[in-house]
Amino acid sequence: MPRVSVIIPAYNCGRYLAAAIQSALDQTVPPAEIIVVDDGSTDDTASVAQSFGNRIRYIRQPNAGPAAARNHGAQVATGDWLAFLDADDEWLPWRLEVQLALAAEYPDVVMWCGQTEGLGSRDEGRENKAANQRTEIREQTPTLNAPPPTLHVRFLSLKDFSISNPVATTTVLLRRTAWEQAGKFDPRFRGPEDYDLWMRVAAVGKIGVIEHPLARYREETGSLSMDDRRFLPQVLAVLDKAYGPDGCLHGAGTKRMAMAYQYFSASWMAYNRGDAPRARILLLRSFALSPFRFPAGDKPRWARWKLMWRYLRVTSESGKRSADSIQT
Repeated sequence: MPRVSVIIPAYNCGRYLAAAIQSALDQTVPPAEIIVVDDGSTDDTASVAQSFGNRIRYIRQPNAGPAAARNHGAQVATGDWLAFLDADDEWLPWRLEVQLALAAEYPDVVMWCGQTEGLGSRDEGRENKAANQRTEIREQTPTLNAPPPTLHVRFLSLKDFSISNPVATTTVLLRRTAWEQAGKFDPRFRGPEDYDLWMRVAAVGKIGVIEHPLARYREETGSLSMDDRRFLPQVLAVLDKAYGPDGCLHGAGTKRMAMAYQYFSASWMAYNRGDAPRARILLLRSFALSPFRFPAGDKPRWARWKLMWRYLRVTSESGKRSADSIQT
């Protein structure tokens, strides 16, 4: 049986870390080791991790971001495969069992991932509208207590990463050799560092997607991935790198469409948090970059035009109210 090293980067997630670690310990096929990399936390992350004793390996480093924490864990790992788990998420108990079985069946696949199901918001008691944006492309299904009798699998190529990131990192099982060959996580990025690496992995090997939930995913309204003001510059920098002279997507010809999609996603985030002026500006930039070409699939195209229609309607109604007030 191949050795699997679980890597959990943790920053101020003491509240949820125990559940994450326990979900790795409860796997029907247990991992060889669980490595928790504390990225300079100031809460009780250290005490929570250390309460598991020798069942895990605890490492602390100065705060350097999730990319550096994952790289640190991977560097000290002894497994043939690297399994990533975020400190506020939880795996379904048969995640590794299913992925390792498929890895044996498809030896040419260098990375496996799957879908997630919602675990709730880290902002307890508050509506988290923005969370739907992150999971739009993933089918939401009820919690599964056992593997489905039939597994539906598809495969990703580099082209599938040309617009956005289709991978949920907390479900990734990656060959260690592929991590080394692709060039590890780039610590310059915080937020889309996973998107950057998975593109490079797709350039060196095949990626398999299990079309069933493998993990429970928790989103925080104020997290970087849900904050368009912080996330958008980061993901645009990732696209600049990927489409640059030395990038894996150099010459692909889809950079403007990719940027348009990211501006649209940021516009939707801004709209959901009530910042209509910024949302309108971002949406207009999306149309300016690629007015007609947009990612395949009815939903993204339809959603962009729907959002534009909302803005036009609001602007029209606002103008009508202003005119009426002048007349009276």
